[in-house]
Amino acid sequence: MDNLLNLPVGETARIVAVQGGMGMQRHLANLGIIPGKKVRKIIAQPIGGPMILEVEGGRIAIGRKMAQRIKIIKELK
Repeated sequence: MDNLLNLPVGETARIVAVQGGMGMQRHLANLGIIPGKKVRKIIAQPIGGPMILEVEGGRIAIGRKMAQRIKIIKELK
């Protein structure tokens, strides 16, 4: 199991777990980031900037520390 931070740009993965406190889990759930959902990394800003993700056709931005706490399994092509 890997984390979302390590997913290459343009690839899709399935979320398997979100680690962190209830506040962070609730925030991510409100963005559609919950176990079972597919997510695609669109853009990863260099030098610690945020990344843009596509979840259910919508685009969201999250920070790298948050991305590290989202556990994924890469989708086979």
